[in-house]
Amino acid sequence: MLLALALLLGAAWVKRDSPGWPSEESGERMSSEVDIDLPAPHAVFRDYCENWSKLEAYKGQVVLVNFWATWCPPCELEMPTLIQLQEEYGTKGFTVIGIAMDDEGAETVKPFVET
Repeated sequence: MLLALALLLGAAWVKRDSPGWPSEESGERMSSEVDIDLPAPHAVFRDYCENWSKLEAYKGQVVLVNFWATWCPPCELEMPTLIQLQEEYGTKGFTVIGIAMDDEGAETVKPFVET
């Protein structure tokens, strides 16, 4: 269970030039508004094993998407709570997806997740 959580929580990172990520040149902006009547936005991210995943794969589940970074002390502090939530509710249709915002990608994120 912890390995699965590590794969979901610490494993994903967004590459800003990846499909589905607004480019600076396009002028697109990501909205912080939530409308529960609308489907989740199209989002693509890499998981811990560097495979591409889509947010739509979690359709029908309650998904908490947490954006974090290895250099962020508050992010470190919230990790145990996110792990606890996943362990407690993971079998009930709840999933925590951690999106690491580190520019360096896997080489920075993997050692952090493995500790």
